[in-house]
Amino acid sequence: MNIPTRAGFASPQTTPLSADWTVVAVDEAVVVPTGSFNCVHAQRVESATGYDSHFWFARNIGKVKETGTENHELVGYYIR
Repeated sequence: MNIPTRAGFASPQTTPLSADWTVVAVDEAVVVPTGSFNCVHAQRVESATGYDSHFWFARNIGKVKETGTENHELVGYYIR
C-alpha cells in the first residue's frame, strides 16, 4: 500500500482491497487469557493475496481472538 507523503496528495492504489468473509460458526466456545466466551467465528480470505484470517467475536464484547496474518487474544475488558 502506498502512503501519501503530503496533505492533499493521494497515491494511486496498486492493489484492490477486497476480501471474502464466511461465518464458520455462531456459538463457538473460545478460551483466551480473559476467560471463556461463546463467539461468532468468521473467516476472511483476502482476494489479492489469499491470506486467510480467523476472527472470534463475543456479544457485547467485540473481537476476542484473531489468528492468521496477525494473532491477537483479548487480555482484558471493561463493561460500563
